[in-house]
Amino acid sequence: MSKRHVKSEWLSTIYLSVIVAVLAILASYLAPFKDLDHKITDQQMMLRDNRNLSDSPIVIVEISQEADEEIPYQYPWPRWIYAKLIENLNKAGARAIAIDVLFDQRDQNPENDSTLAETLRKFDNVILIGGFRRTRDFTNSGVLVDKINRVMPAPVLQEAMQNPVGIVDMHQDSDGFIRSYPFGSEFNDEQLYSLAIQTYMTAENISRNSVYDDGEHYRVGNRMIPKNNDGMMYINYYGGSRTFPYVGFEKIVDDEEFETRMEMEAFSVDEFSDPDFGILGQGILQDKIVFVGSTMPELQDFHLVPINGFNGDPVMAGVEIHAHALQNILDEDFLREVEAWQIWGLTLFLAFLIVLIVQGFGVWLGLTISLFTMAAIMLGSQFMLNELNLVTSTIPLLLSSLGAYFAGNVKNYLTEQKQKERITSMFSSYVSPELVSRLIESDERLELKGESRELTVLFSDIANFSKLSESIPADKVVVFMNEYLDRMTKIITDENGTLDKYIGDAVMAFYGAPVTLKTHAARACRSALFMQKASLELSISTLLKEQISADFNLHTRIGINTGEMAVGNMGSSQRFNYTVMGDQVNIGARCETVCKEFGVGIIITKNTRRAAGEGEFVYRHLGKLIIKGRKEPVDIYQLVSFAEDLNLHLIETVEKFNEGIRCFLNREWKEAADIFRETKKVEQSLINPYSPLINPSVFYLKRCRHFQTFPPSEQWQGTVEQQVK
Repeated sequence: MSKRHVKSEWLSTIYLSVIVAVLAILASYLAPFKDLDHKITDQQMMLRDNRNLSDSPIVIVEISQEADEEIPYQYPWPRWIYAKLIENLNKAGARAIAIDVLFDQRDQNPENDSTLAETLRKFDNVILIGGFRRTRDFTNSGVLVDKINRVMPAPVLQEAMQNPVGIVDMHQDSDGFIRSYPFGSEFNDEQLYSLAIQTYMTAENISRNSVYDDGEHYRVGNRMIPKNNDGMMYINYYGGSRTFPYVGFEKIVDDEEFETRMEMEAFSVDEFSDPDFGILGQGILQDKIVFVGSTMPELQDFHLVPINGFNGDPVMAGVEIHAHALQNILDEDFLREVEAWQIWGLTLFLAFLIVLIVQGFGVWLGLTISLFTMAAIMLGSQFMLNELNLVTSTIPLLLSSLGAYFAGNVKNYLTEQKQKERITSMFSSYVSPELVSRLIESDERLELKGESRELTVLFSDIANFSKLSESIPADKVVVFMNEYLDRMTKIITDENGTLDKYIGDAVMAFYGAPVTLKTHAARACRSALFMQKASLELSISTLLKEQISADFNLHTRIGINTGEMAVGNMGSSQRFNYTVMGDQVNIGARCETVCKEFGVGIIITKNTRRAAGEGEFVYRHLGKLIIKGRKEPVDIYQLVSFAEDLNLHLIETVEKFNEGIRCFLNREWKEAADIFRETKKVEQSLINPYSPLINPSVFYLKRCRHFQTFPPSEQWQGTVEQQVK
């Protein structure tokens, strides 16, 4: 190979690799692939062990269904209840209290707002929430525009708050899952921080001057929070729903001054202030950061998250998502994304490597290495997540590996086309086009070899072909035979059979090679029945076209056998064909010739019947036949029809004939003869329209008469011998 050719090959490989890599990177930004990338990371998150939060400083006070049932007021509860909650949480030593309840409307009783406002002035560790609502409205000029409105606590509460609100708006990916956490929002030149960040600032007494964005990180006091590609914090979930410790809202407010429904209806138990078992005495809230939020389904504050909860669903209350974000900040346990330029570089490298391998080592080794590479990408990204908290965008890498495999094969294909054309021009003058095609498609040198495999072979021959040849001119015989063989061949190929050869009006085919078919016997039987039907149709059309005498009856005799056969390229070193050979092939050929003796259209062996099964076809046992040249008898059957074509008279006739065969094998000559006389009457019309002179009932009736006069020896096993060679 010339240096110029080598250089050209290298350049084409590099160009192809760049194209594959660029396409993979661009595709990874499309919504379907981006969602798939997220799903892969989600699965990797779930494969990690849940982290232990037993010593977490965060506790969630839940507004649950149970709380709604225990508090004797209709939800939304009066604001004074939240004032009592704040009072009791501070009594229990809470460091910060984030209430994920939007108090944007005034209470029905203004005194309740005043009570809550007074409590907010009293304690400087409480954070209320705000957010933004997007609406669509018409301008004065009649144009429909999107508007963003800030939603804040009621004015009476805003005036009393000692801390800015925490923004609870969260970012959903295109598939609806929450994986990232925003840092905050700016509105009318005022910077507002997300609930987790504002809660952290309150708990740690961090001033607003200590919070800023340096481009790659979001600094909050001494915490450096890495930003992902969307400019947010990737939430490093510690587990699924209810990973954090939960305390019921009703337990916190249930002190000596508050009466729950249970206390009204049964007995008094102060779950918060009881000196023996109350929450206050247990110290479980001492120096804790408390999130208060809803877990009631009616309030619909549940979101999809990339990790399953205790009930197996990837759903989490909004208040706990804020808790996870804050826990990440407290632990400095952040997820980081692998830099985009690193992913791009690795994408290009993988594309070049796999294209090179496919070109050099072919389809299968290339596929193996591609699959191995994709598995390594998945395992490597899992390791980086588990050990380094690094999130890897795997989709461009996977697309690059897969795309490079196909691109390499396409390049090989285009390269091989020229080689195939060269081989065709070299060999088409010496061997058949079929062998040229095999030579082109195979990397192996053509040679005489084969293999043993269970196959089904089919032989067919036209009955009364000599009479047909005598009835019409020779040139029209050729036209007829071309049409006949065309129909027979199409039936065989439609059933995935392999046409072996034509021998005059005879056809030989086999099923199960070169392509392996588990249903090869059934396909052969199906072909035989279709061939019989096509012969009848062709016979009728020939009678009409050529005006052959009305007593002419064209039909095809078919023999089928299933067994171990040698299959492969067989012949001489100068000329050979892909064919089958062996004793089982000979049995199939003999079954075709035996059709004439029994006067039937299709004979199959017991092996074929067993392989074809019982559901689709109707069979008739024709007994045990000793084939010329063999000592061991072969059980043979007539393939009567498809099971769906059965009628009551046909079923009765087949069953009656089978009973006659049973009597014949048991040497019950008279009983068998009586049955065969009866079935003989309907053979011609119901089952066997092929010959008026001979049919299975006539065949066995003659033998019953013979054996009644000349009984067989004691060693006789019910066999009959083939007469026609």
